[in-house]
Amino acid sequence: LLQSIDTYILDQLGITIPEQRNDIEDRMFYVEFDELETARFDPSFYNVNTKNLKNAILSSPFNKSTLKNLLIHSSAGDWGQEFNNDTHTYEECLVIRATEFKNNGNLDLDNNRVKFRYINKDKLKKMDLQPFDLLIEKSGGSIDQPVGRVALITNEILQRNTLAFSNFIQKIRVDGNLVLPEFLFYYLKVMHNVKLTESMQSQTNGIRNLIMGSFYNQHVVLPSIDIQRNIVNHVNMMHSQINALKSEAQSILDDAKAQIEKMILA
Repeated sequence: LLQSIDTYILDQLGITIPEQRNDIEDRMFYVEFDELETARFDPSFYNVNTKNLKNAILSSPFNKSTLKNLLIHSSAGDWGQEFNNDTHTYEECLVIRATEFKNNGNLDLDNNRVKFRYINKDKLKKMDLQPFDLLIEKSGGSIDQPVGRVALITNEILQRNTLAFSNFIQKIRVDGNLVLPEFLFYYLKVMHNVKLTESMQSQTNGIRNLIMGSFYNQHVVLPSIDIQRNIVNHVNMMHSQINALKSEAQSILDDAKAQIEKMILA
């Protein structure tokens, strides 16, 4: 059911993911020198699979816009201090890290690993977290985990704690008249899952870094707001089904454990 979410969104947007090609000829590429001047030189950015994926997105029948043209605000994060008793200048916050990003969902802030830090109030004001802001993981990742995951700030999340986000996270806010934040959240998750985001990163000393210029320049498929809303509602319904199935599975597992305990103690 989780896998079908990506398929549903791609179908609704008229995007057909091309087959991955890995022959030696497909792993060779040619680039004009003036394209490389003052630009990055990275095989994954220029290879056939990346180009085919970008062309598939541009072939969608709907309008497109670069992500940067949808933004109205962007802010870097701050890791703050472990302790500071100057309550006039600092405030204790739950600082969101990449650790809290879920691959198959949104943020997981209900765990014992969350970190509370003291953030300068002026910096906290500049972060200015509001409902429907998006958080982008710009540093971190691992060998099998590309950086660039995305999270959505909701009213429910904001009401629980005073929130900040680390310097490995970038916050963006979009023009709601052009794109629904929830739609963009689901769209960027799909782009991460189909490996487009993987072509927008570099890796040094084992840490992956998102190249923000490339990330902001990616094209976003933009159907009408009504179609965006229909997609969001349908995906939300699918997530409700997923959560119900998780609860049912957990209940069955708990019952099975209880039966086994009875058998052992009998």
